[in-house]
Amino acid sequence: MKGFATQFSDLRKRLDRIGGSRPNATMDGFAFKQAARKFAIRDRLANALKPHIGTFDHTEMTIAEIGMLGCRRLRLQSRKGSELHTLQGYFAAKRTAGTMDSAINQNSAVNQYINHNPNAANSLTQYLNGGKSNV
Repeated sequence: MKGFATQFSDLRKRLDRIGGSRPNATMDGFAFKQAARKFAIRDRLANALKPHIGTFDHTEMTIAEIGMLGCRRLRLQSRKGSELHTLQGYFAAKRTAGTMDSAINQNSAVNQYINHNPNAANSLTQYLNGGKSNV
């Protein structure tokens, strides 16, 4: 297991690679939290993109670069500098669209219950009546 100094050094190098601001000589708790937050946002964005465009190496990419890559691969039109916001809007719309299944299964237990005919003996009414049909 790496010591704190080694972890700190690794995070500082990663932050430099993705374009974060470099702290003076030491990284206090607040700067460390900011860096960790940026890494988490970047990783969540990359993981959200992977099912749509495939796996890619994002270890040395900034959040903005991931946004540009996502827009380019998904063929989303965006103004320069707004790619991240366009991508976030795409994911928000994708989550809300298509959440309900349009295909209705007439044989599902819920549909049988909703549309059940008290005179028809189906598995749901038999279950509700303790195994006896109403016919």
